Amino acid sequence: MQRGYLIPTYAQREWDMQFSLPANLSTAMLLVDYAAHGLATPTSWPAMIAAHLPKQARADLDAIRTILAHGAVLREYFLKHIASDATAQYEWPALRLWLERLSPAEIEELINDSIRSNLAYYRRYMEPQLEVEDYLERLGTATPDDAVLANPKQRRTAMQASILSWGRTGYESTLALMEHPERFSAILLTFLEALWQQGFSAEWERQRMVLATHVEMTRTRFTTDLANAQPDDVLFRLTGRHPTEEWMEPLRQSPRIILVPCAHLGSYLSITQIGDSQYVFYEPPASSDNVVQVRRIASSAASPQAMDRELLDPALEALGNATSMTILMILSSQGEMIAQQIAEHADVHQSTISRHFAQLERAGLVLVRRTAGMKYYTVNRQRIRDVCQLLLKIFGE
Repeated sequence: MQRGYLIPTYAQREWDMQFSLPANLSTAMLLVDYAAHGLATPTSWPAMIAAHLPKQARADLDAIRTILAHGAVLREYFLKHIASDATAQYEWPALRLWLERLSPAEIEELINDSIRSNLAYYRRYMEPQLEVEDYLERLGTATPDDAVLANPKQRRTAMQASILSWGRTGYESTLALMEHPERFSAILLTFLEALWQQGFSAEWERQRMVLATHVEMTRTRFTTDLANAQPDDVLFRLTGRHPTEEWMEPLRQSPRIILVPCAHLGSYLSITQIGDSQYVFYEPPASSDNVVQVRRIASSAASPQAMDRELLDPALEALGNATSMTILMILSSQGEMIAQQIAEHADVHQSTISRHFAQLERAGLVLVRRTAGMKYYTVNRQRIRDVCQLLLKIFGE
């Protein structure tokens, strides 16, 4: 008989959602790279884009794919360094500007992340390769930390091991690119610009409303029907999929799980750990309530402005209230705050503030970050911009 003298348990975890253009763009890069190199993809869209990439864009992709692990390393870098409410999470011009402003030291950090990621993948999933093992022996470790990579000679050895782990023989051009951050940055930006222009821009416009609505509606569900659900149940109810046990167990143990909806993942999930958080990338099933709702409104022939009104009404109701406007103005000037801090600034009772925040959340005008049982609020500037643009569309610019 098994006796439960000591029973393992799971700590209480936080759930959150992230609406992210950078995550979608880098996921698209990964899928297009798969398609361009004859690997299977969840949908046919990546193959269509890969077939229409200009010759130079294809060459740029070939130059950086080994460094960025198809695009997965770039996705992690974006999520680590771009604030969840930053404009770069919503708009391509802002994201492009963010990329343009990366310093050589920041690009070196991205390349170092790629070295660690590639070597970790090699050690975990691949058969040992004599040449790679030789470089790792010289390096003295298969998991180089910042101190190792700060040494130019050791960093070069780690780069060589990382590139060779991909099975590449003529690796000198990739090595030279890793050693020159400015060149690498220029090629990365040029490729992403080409990917945006060659089809991702149109696809983002088609998908963003569905993804944004899914994020807002799911955030609400974390306080209602999903409040006490276990990770297995949450993932199945939101994605319709069960990860294998190898991936599920780390999710059960994680103190924080962040869900990031992405287009064209189909029936696949993508999971990665960043800091103490597990990120799950998935495409909302076409049968999910919010996807059906948004697409029904979008296809409504009876009223061309039905979708605008559906999205505008809750936002305008909130913006038309003086206390709600005061809350938004305080958040805009002060940054992230908890409800009690805002109540003190606005000289309003906290219960009143809570009612207004419930309305602001329903309208999508604030973003919520949950940690240690606390809710931290920021202004959802992109939603406010969307409201303004819809008003201009309805009444004329």
